[in-house]
Amino acid sequence: MKINSIKDPKEAKFSYGTIDVIDLNNVDIQKLEIGKVQEMAGKASLQYIESAVKLVMEGKAHAIVTALINKEAIHRAGAKFPDTRKSSPTSQRRKSCNDAGS
Repeated sequence: MKINSIKDPKEAKFSYGTIDVIDLNNVDIQKLEIGKVQEMAGKASLQYIESAVKLVMEGKAHAIVTALINKEAIHRAGAKFPDTRKSSPTSQRRKSCNDAGS
């Protein structure tokens, strides 16, 4: 498998055996610690999401696909988002069931 690092979707090869990846050059590989929550990684995640949304809105891309996004990392990077673990329907049902058993 080959990685084709690009700046713009127009540079993509779209060829078998090659993954075209937009590289924002926003991660210092020397400081990246795999498996550890880091502000740098969260900031990069947010920048990639923002870039992807912009590409779709400009008509340069048709969809967005992500891997898992670590909410703790993007929170450390300054993102504000609701803690869905506390407010999701599933967590509300779990709380109701736990309260009923008390």
